[in-house]
This record gives sequence, C-alpha cells and structure tokens, in this order.
Amino acid sequence: MQALAIGLLLALGATGAQAASQVTRVEVLTVIPSGIYKDVAYVRVSGTVHGVVAPDEDVVGLDALPKNTNGEVEYASRFEAIVPRAGQSANEALYVDAENRGTAVSQGALGGFLQAKATSYARVQWQTAISPGVPAEAQGIGLVILRDFARWMAGRTPAEVVGGWSPPAHRRLILGGISQSAWLVNTFIAEGFNVDPKTKRRVFDGAIAIDGVGGWLAINRIAADRGVKGQHPYLDPDGVPLQRAELLKRPKTDPVYVDVANATDFYRLRAGLTSTAHTSDTFRRYDFPSPHAIGAANPRCNDGQPITYHSLRYAPYMRALVLGIEKAIGVKAAAKARPLPPSAVFELGPAPSDVAWFNPLPGVEVTTPVLDANGWPKGGVRFPESEQPLGRPLPPAVSPVTTASISQTCGNAAGWQAFAAAERQARGLVDEDSYLTRYQAALRRLEAEGFLLSEDLPKMAADARTAAP
Repeated sequence: MQALAIGLLLALGATGAQAASQVTRVEVLTVIPSGIYKDVAYVRVSGTVHGVVAPDEDVVGLDALPKNTNGEVEYASRFEAIVPRAGQSANEALYVDAENRGTAVSQGALGGFLQAKATSYARVQWQTAISPGVPAEAQGIGLVILRDFARWMAGRTPAEVVGGWSPPAHRRLILGGISQSAWLVNTFIAEGFNVDPKTKRRVFDGAIAIDGVGGWLAINRIAADRGVKGQHPYLDPDGVPLQRAELLKRPKTDPVYVDVANATDFYRLRAGLTSTAHTSDTFRRYDFPSPHAIGAANPRCNDGQPITYHSLRYAPYMRALVLGIEKAIGVKAAAKARPLPPSAVFELGPAPSDVAWFNPLPGVEVTTPVLDANGWPKGGVRFPESEQPLGRPLPPAVSPVTTASISQTCGNAAGWQAFAAAERQARGLVDEDSYLTRYQAALRRLEAEGFLLSEDLPKMAADARTAAP
C-alpha cells in the first residue's frame, strides 16, 4: 500500500511538480476605437497580463528569484492589441511586434497596413526596466512572457480576463522586430522559446527580423554559454553573430524566417558574416541598399560636424515581405499575394581598414559590400534609387560606428552626397521624364519579383517626382 501511495503521488505530482508557464490573468484597462479598414471596425486594447514562469524554464538566474507556493515566479507586464471590435469577423493572423525599448517599433512601417490585410497587431513588454515583471538578474523571463502572451492571444491557454474583453483565437502568428527587437526575435528562436511547452509545437509560424543579421541579446542562455558577464538587453559588443544553422536548428518548430540587412548593418553590425543566398521553404535573406535608420542632428555623431543623411526608406519593402510570409504560412487572406522572392544578397569583399565608419570584430575577418562606380552596393535587392542614383551614400555609416552600448547608434545612419548636375548628366539623368520613366519601370519589376505591393507604387512614384532632376 505504501508503494502504491508513493506511485500515486509521483503520478499526480507533489506540490509544484505540475507547475506550467502561462498567462493566468489579464486586466483590460482600455478599449478604444482604432479605425475602420475594409468595413471592419478595429479597437485598440491595452492592459496588463499576469503570469507565471515554471521552475523548469531555461532562464538564467531563475533559481535565485522568489517563488510562489507552486515554485513559480510571478510577473506582470503591459500589453497592447489592435483587433477587430467584438461582433466583427475575427482575423486569422496576428503580428506580434517585439518592442524596441518599449516602443511599437513596427508600427512606423506597417501602421494600418496590417488591419487592411485582415491582420491583428499586438505587443507586450519584455525588457527589464520597462516591464515590471522582468528582473535585471533574470532577463530571460522576457522571452517567456513574449511566448506565453502569444499563446494566450492564439487561444491556446486559458486565462481569467477582467475588463469585458477577450481576444479571438488567432490561428497564425508572426513575430516581427526591427534592430534591437530583431535581435530579440533571433534570441527567442535560437534559444528554443518558439516551442510551446505544452504541445511541443511551434508558437510563431513566421518571423521577420529587420536588421536581424544574426544579432542576439545578452539576456539569457546564449550570453551565459559564451561567457558574457552580466545581462543587458543589447548586443554583446564583441559577440559573433549567429549563423543560419545556429538560429534555425529545430526543423519541427522553426518559423518561416525572413532576415533583412540594411546597408549600414555591414559596417556597424558585421552583417557580412551572415549574408547568405540560401533559399528554402523556411529561410530568406535580403540585403537592402537603405540605411538601418534615418539620421538626425546629433552632436555625438560625425565628430559633432554637420552632415546630410541618407534618407532612403525600406518600409514598403517590409510590407511586401510581411504579406509574403502570410502567404507562406497559409493565411487565407494572403492567398493571392506574391510568394516570397528568393534570397538576394550583396556581393561582398574585404572590409575597409583604418576608417571611422567600420566596426571590426577582433579575430574575425568581416566582409562588406563591393561598391559600384556610383558608390552603391552591388547585388542585393535593387531599389530604383540604387539603379539610377542621384547621389551616393557616403560615409556608408556615420561615426562612431560601434555597438559598445544601447545608446551609441550613430552608425545606424549613413551620410549622403548628392551628385552635381554634370554628374547626373553623365549618368543619363538629364530630365525629369527620363528619370521617372526608368524609376517606374524599376518599381514594376520589383512588384513582379514580390518586393513591392501594387498599392505602394503610386506614392513611391510621386515621391520620385519630387526628387527628380
């Protein structure tokens, strides 16, 4: 009898043995109108998610934190969602925006585009000092929060909801990030958090990392295994980027993953170490001639000297890629979209030496783009601006070009040198009509290739008319 009793205890689990990470309670604080898209009314919902982290999670520093009676670490974190109003048709797809320093970073490029494509939007705090639930000594809890918030939004885990609103179950999930939040995307996937702890299936079906380029955050296991001292929600300055095989090493649960490098990433983030033309059902890499960010006057940049910044933007290309991911993961609303194009990467060569606009990696040979006669990278995704340029991006990254801290971001921007009239004429850019004819032809080519959407072409053509010689 005693043996039987012990067996039953083991089967049922003693106190804490059945602990499982998940969102347990949600406080809805506001529900306000957020526009009408294709006759569907949306609302913006904000509130706080409460949840628990089970003791078996691979979170560095978890053991030392206070626990509840089940041996779990409890947390609270703010969230926001933009979804169809109650009574409207539910969306199949949800785009979860990995916050960048607590901001809705993808909204600048996507905005109402997602809603117009029948896609919901959401974000949740994951970063220490921004989320009250993420302690500085165990920042990997932010990875658990992100995963379990997505599981809840997908209707895969129950939770008590206070406030009169509950999300519809989203069947397809996409995780997206830009810059710091793209490195969160990478860390999340590489460390195995895209695996649902209950079902062992994938959490996110697709992912896009703008400026991802193999970067990872020093917040958990990768950092610990590589000997990084302490935890911080940014790159390790001398950290070697993750190769594709290190990032996507779980075929059964890896998402369809799109990695985008902007031109400045090759000088600041060593993007040449991860640039690959590999194309598969689950991987694409695209190298863009645009800068990581548009610079602004900053006395800490360019030795305090005034500089004209390169202002080429990648937002319409990102929109097309998000829709391509939706098609790839089977979202019905994206069934007629063009498929993701094959990978398109720059031609690379030896990195420059003894220049202020390159960030070397000690002991590692880093490559940078080979430049054409006009000073633009060869290969990659051929934006119209790089095929018939009105100037050159110089310097290709603004000094200081460093990853030493989260606040030193000058190198995300590039300088700009406009061509004089004689230089434009030498390149055949003698009048507005000829320039616009060639520009529009390039737009149509990019649409046919799947890098642009037809709805974005009129505005791009109008902007080109403003810039035309």
